[in-house]
Amino acid sequence: MKSIPIGYILYNPSEKSIKRINSTAEEGYQVYLVINSNVETSFLDILKANKSIQILNFGENIGLSRGLKILTEKALLDGHKALLYFDQDTDYTSATLQYISTYFCFVRESTPDIYSTIACTTFRDTRSICKKYNYISTVKLGEYSLEKVFFTINSGSLYFLENTSVHSLFDEKFFIDGVDYVFCINAIKQKFDVTEIYSTPGLDHESEQGNLSFGKLNGRIYSYSRIIDFLNSHIKILLYTFKIRSLKPKMFILKATISYLYCQLFFRLFKKRLLTKTN
Repeated sequence: MKSIPIGYILYNPSEKSIKRINSTAEEGYQVYLVINSNVETSFLDILKANKSIQILNFGENIGLSRGLKILTEKALLDGHKALLYFDQDTDYTSATLQYISTYFCFVRESTPDIYSTIACTTFRDTRSICKKYNYISTVKLGEYSLEKVFFTINSGSLYFLENTSVHSLFDEKFFIDGVDYVFCINAIKQKFDVTEIYSTPGLDHESEQGNLSFGKLNGRIYSYSRIIDFLNSHIKILLYTFKIRSLKPKMFILKATISYLYCQLFFRLFKKRLLTKTN
């Protein structure tokens, strides 16, 4: 069994997601699943047939915060030192997993007390106008270059379980939107660094999301109920940022919210034209 277990939270997963998870387990990784919906019987049979896959929740939609709590608690209970998490629509390769595993071994041996979470990501930052408000500093660890940031996303995150009670940093008042950002604020409040690596090979956060793109704008069209959830959560996150003295995280959340709303309006107005251009 490989040194780092991998966790996923699934909701109506595609066949491609199921095959990717099964292949990961077949490579020797311990896989933990929180399944927040029903899935096709054939998909479930594939997952249950693999002895390296453990299903920790099935059918009940318990959200991301509680799901991540369950994943990190289970990994820690089983004696693991870290947990790598992916969303179901994040694609990766064997090289991705090997790179992150090698990085984990290096960091744990050289600076074991520094990090609460690391996001190993190559995703294009759709909030590029906010980047300067998210950046703290650059860190060089051997061959690895990292950026300390205020906020990063869940998917692709490597949670270091030795440093703190990681599960306690997830706030269940946030169901989907804002779960990652609140975790980051709580981690920084406890004097842990949140960092990002941009050189991780084979990691793709966008291809399976059906995003629309125009210049620096990139994103999906969400339902109005999801937009309301986003606004509610980001108002709460803005209040959370007052736990950190710096003005930058507050500016980041404000600009990210404005950018999100602008994208939703723009993509709704020009959806047909963008889809025609894409095709």
